[in-house]
Amino acid sequence: FTVTWAGQPAFQNPPLHFWLLAVSFRVLGEGDLAARLPSLLMAVATLLLTLRIGQRLVDRRTALSAAALLVISPIFVNGARGCMLDLPLAFWTSSALLLFIEGRRRPWLHLAIALPLAGAILTKSVLGLLAVPIMALACLHPDWRPRRAGWLCAGVVLGMGLGASWTIHQGLTIGPQAVWAHYWGEIGSRAGAGFDPLSAVLGYPLILLQHYQPIVIPGLLGCIVLVRNRHRWTAEEALLVAWALLPILLYSLSAARSPRYLYPILPPLALCASLWLQRALPAVERRLATRVVPAVALAAAATFVVSPAALTRDLNGPFKRHAELIQERVAAEEPLPYLGRRFWEHANPRL
Repeated sequence: FTVTWAGQPAFQNPPLHFWLLAVSFRVLGEGDLAARLPSLLMAVATLLLTLRIGQRLVDRRTALSAAALLVISPIFVNGARGCMLDLPLAFWTSSALLLFIEGRRRPWLHLAIALPLAGAILTKSVLGLLAVPIMALACLHPDWRPRRAGWLCAGVVLGMGLGASWTIHQGLTIGPQAVWAHYWGEIGSRAGAGFDPLSAVLGYPLILLQHYQPIVIPGLLGCIVLVRNRHRWTAEEALLVAWALLPILLYSLSAARSPRYLYPILPPLALCASLWLQRALPAVERRLATRVVPAVALAAAATFVVSPAALTRDLNGPFKRHAELIQERVAAEEPLPYLGRRFWEHANPRL
């Protein structure tokens, strides 16, 4: 349960994704592909979840276009080929919300929410709770109120209990200082540091415009259309709006902001974008999944093979340029994660 850095306990993140990485390394050996494989598989699963959720909330055409939009979204692709915890969080959150949706017909499925909810918490700690307020807000619509609320309550409580297992273990084996180091040192102190009301209002809108193209503009326009028609909301539209907008509002209350924190809104944002394109640009939307995305994906794949540097920055450049200095001053076999403030990515863009 205890994550370590350079042999010492580290309290930044829970251990679940590191366990998955360990399994991948054991099967494939240590290397780029093994490190990226869990995120790659979760990205593919997130596309499939988007398809299923879209079919259940809207229709097959909208779902297919939404998945296509994710495929050509750089932030989704970068998350898929990286080794961060944010795309896995999107996968776990989407899984929990799909079970919430399916439980509308079969209430016993709400109990299974415990597994992805625990997975989200054991991946990203407090941020893993995101599905809970989304479900709570959706339940304000009468059609989402479960016929047998006991299943849903049991699933949420069990998931939170399983998710708390890491915190309990750290407190019992290392002591209260471990819990304090994580929840205050890593979360509370950053969330409350230098809070600025103007940044709270403008922070995430600017982040979305900068990092979430090409889906953010049609996605937000789709949300606006749904919000304007809120008096005629269907249950499905209410859930889409809650899922797309509530995380932005909640995370804006924290002084710690990052484009990566918003990964869980990618599926509903893509679905809202698809809905808006159907209304405003139906010809474009019809060709999106069958022509535009396959062409763009093939062109990008070919570019990665022929000239990968054209599609990615060389984040390891400072290490290469200062190779002689590093060899002179750093002992052999000594880990070198940073040069100044530059982080060594160890990234092969072809993977």
